Amino acid sequence: MIGATPYFHGRTDILADFAEALSNVWSTGRGMIRLIYGASRVWKVCVAPRVQEMAINKGFYSIYSTGPSLWDADNLRQIMGLDGEYSSSESTHQVGFKGIYTWARKRVRAKLSVKRLLRESFQPLLLILDEAQSIGNKDILRPQNKAKVTELPELIHKGKIGRLVILLTAELGAALTALNNLDTSRFSENNTSEIGTLALEDAQAVIRDWLVRDGRAKEDPSEWVNTIAKEAGVWPRDVHSYSVHVSKHIKLRNGVMTPEGLQEVTAKGEEGQIGYYKERVSDFYFDEIKHVAKSIWKTTSGGVFHRLNALKPITKIYGDQKASDIFDRLLAKEVIAAKGIDEYHIPIDSMHTWLVDAYA
Repeated sequence: MIGATPYFHGRTDILADFAEALSNVWSTGRGMIRLIYGASRVWKVCVAPRVQEMAINKGFYSIYSTGPSLWDADNLRQIMGLDGEYSSSESTHQVGFKGIYTWARKRVRAKLSVKRLLRESFQPLLLILDEAQSIGNKDILRPQNKAKVTELPELIHKGKIGRLVILLTAELGAALTALNNLDTSRFSENNTSEIGTLALEDAQAVIRDWLVRDGRAKEDPSEWVNTIAKEAGVWPRDVHSYSVHVSKHIKLRNGVMTPEGLQEVTAKGEEGQIGYYKERVSDFYFDEIKHVAKSIWKTTSGGVFHRLNALKPITKIYGDQKASDIFDRLLAKEVIAAKGIDEYHIPIDSMHTWLVDAYA
């Protein structure tokens, strides 16, 4: 089981959708393909442990894999914890001439495949695919393997694997783009859920848990909760970062909370928040981010934009190839994210504001 964050609130829509999908899998006897996309850390420590637990409670065996396991049988075999000996179902026997008047029978391993491995057991399987955006990397997914990746979701969905299989892929919008580019109908918008911002009351509940249950605050934390929620916003990573600072501060002071302490922790929280944003764009040249901030972010005002429209202004400056490369790197660094088919946005409002203020 993936390590879960200790305090979890919200995401009821995502969990309810997954619970309904689990029931549908059992009732129809067919597999399921789902994409849950959002910031990688939010997925790994918040949502993934919960959907894993739900599946395991329904009798599923769960494994956590990576992109190549969709076509690389050896990669999947290692992840599944299988040893080097394949079962008899994966072997054939050949009879040949050994010597004078004698014949010999030898065991020959049949070609191992992902489909063959998935058919090794009848127990329902939850296959969680981490870093699904690697499928969009031509250096990782070779042309000869693309057909395998597009075929597998169809076999799972149609129940032709021989066991119930749920293929759950999860990453930020780069994964959605990569999977859509495979031209497989199984990754439609009907099968996707976005891990977006928290509702304000859920963000406040998370902060309150960190203050009371972890920091052991000795007085009513309502003022601190409201102030920190206002400063941190409702992006999960920011809420968590601020909350950890606050919890440590209160612990060191035996649960005592003062106005000066509140100012100190909000300042540290903002420092960590800005540090994270700077790290996201640290691999870019200043002029690259400056031109992108002016041409895309300032004009979109946090709304949704299309790739072609976003590329036009910076293409005039850098040319087609470099502009496209900048866009893809922004996706990979989780500065921008896919929101649908050929729809993109900046998922963190506070980062959007900072980028425009700092560069535009």
